[in-house]
Amino acid sequence: MTWQELNCVVSADILAEIEGALLEMGALSVRFEAADQQPLFREDLDDDRFWDCTKVVALFDQKVNMAIVVEGVKSKRATFQNVEFHWDNLDERDWVRLTQEQFAPQKIANKLWVCPEGMSVDEGGYVLKINPGLAFGTGTHETTQLCLEWLCQHDVVDLDIIDYGCGSGILSLAALVLGARTLYAVDHDEQALIASKSNAKLNPFSHQQCLEVMFPDALSADVKVPLVVANILARPLRHLIQEFVKRLVPGGLLVMSGLMQQDVDDMRSVYREYFDEVGVKIKDEWVLMVWKRQ
Repeated sequence: MTWQELNCVVSADILAEIEGALLEMGALSVRFEAADQQPLFREDLDDDRFWDCTKVVALFDQKVNMAIVVEGVKSKRATFQNVEFHWDNLDERDWVRLTQEQFAPQKIANKLWVCPEGMSVDEGGYVLKINPGLAFGTGTHETTQLCLEWLCQHDVVDLDIIDYGCGSGILSLAALVLGARTLYAVDHDEQALIASKSNAKLNPFSHQQCLEVMFPDALSADVKVPLVVANILARPLRHLIQEFVKRLVPGGLLVMSGLMQQDVDDMRSVYREYFDEVGVKIKDEWVLMVWKRQ
């Protein structure tokens, strides 16, 4: 089947209106993309910001007359008159397969293979299976790589660990592959919990190991661990300091990433009251910081 894809670039202040107009004209779906190189990091579920210049992409059935759609959208609001629309045919594809084919097995710190589901590696070492179609973390982003490298370079055997902001579960599952005992995979996003559970089924663990996937408020008050890993972003990391203080035993380590270089001094001012800084590692513009609970 062939579809039609209509796109335009608009400012963030009219996104909702133009999305509504496209849906009224029969769009089957509407998505937003960056129209330039402006970075945008949403730091919590209530953050509804978009790029200053956003590309709007709408999908239509092949039978729809796109000239009539454009005319109808422009008639909805005067400011739409100056919007330039473009459309083209889009052939049906196996999008999940295409997404998965973008990822190849990668070796972390000469120790751990992160391998997409359906692929295998001939070399020895620890192997972690991930379904890249589930998103939320495939090991390719610098912050995830920094955390994976740290886990590979430190002894996590038999440790109880909290993975705060678990996403796809990649860090939790990597720690279990490397010998950790219990992983508490915590996230506010239900889809992240679903992805973590799904990825866990791809990896066989021993009966002595345990993965618990949950929302933050479901984590028992008496859970205290020697290691917390938090690959999130700067703003939630600032707000979570008391949670980390509560969850770490004295002398326990906090490994945080999702930071950019300009965030480091701010993190130091926030965390040094309760933590001693152990180290900093930088990959491109991204930073991993390690703290020891006082």
